[in-house]
Amino acid sequence: MPGHGLTGSAPAGPGGAQVNTLAFSAKVLAGVLDKCSVEKAWIAGHSMGGYVAQQFLADCPDRTQGVILLCSHPWPDSPENAANRQAEKQRIRNDELIDVAEAAIPRMYYEENLRACDEKIRETVELCETHDPEGICATLDGLRLRPDLRPVLAEAKNPVMLVHGDHDNFLPLSRVEEMKASYPKMTFAPIANAGHNAFIEQKDKVVEAIDSFIK
Repeated sequence: MPGHGLTGSAPAGPGGAQVNTLAFSAKVLAGVLDKCSVEKAWIAGHSMGGYVAQQFLADCPDRTQGVILLCSHPWPDSPENAANRQAEKQRIRNDELIDVAEAAIPRMYYEENLRACDEKIRETVELCETHDPEGICATLDGLRLRPDLRPVLAEAKNPVMLVHGDHDNFLPLSRVEEMKASYPKMTFAPIANAGHNAFIEQKDKVVEAIDSFIK
């Protein structure tokens, strides 16, 4: 994803600000497919990656076989979440990226899976040391300013599936029920005993759900 690792970020816009918008990230994804000579593909994205997957569906429907949302949703940031991202940016610019990661990443797991996922959590936190702080800030702005993606799902002619954990701190079951009511054509794959990182916590169950969906 743009802004992570050594991927770089969007060109500076007016006033010199860099923002990794969903549109920019979807354009990068299209470029990757071009580089790999892939004309059409299933697009799967976790959390923020799910927002990009929805944007890619909107921008490149003819290149999208279907979309798999891993613990993701179509709503824009609430005012509270937007304010939290601004606060995180300030901390990151104060050289607190690792502190932010150490606080946030464990919340992405169901608490009963924390011990089993200790090694993965440490690995993910350590990986944050490779990130360019300004790249992460550009991505946080892209998340904060992202559009409402509900019309994309409402108008989707491609198959879409949501894989979601039953103990997700970021996508509660009440929100999943809203999506079921709003998008009756969508496929829903609940994953028991999993949080926001269901694809790590219950990998085999997630692989099985995806495999059944794309066949």
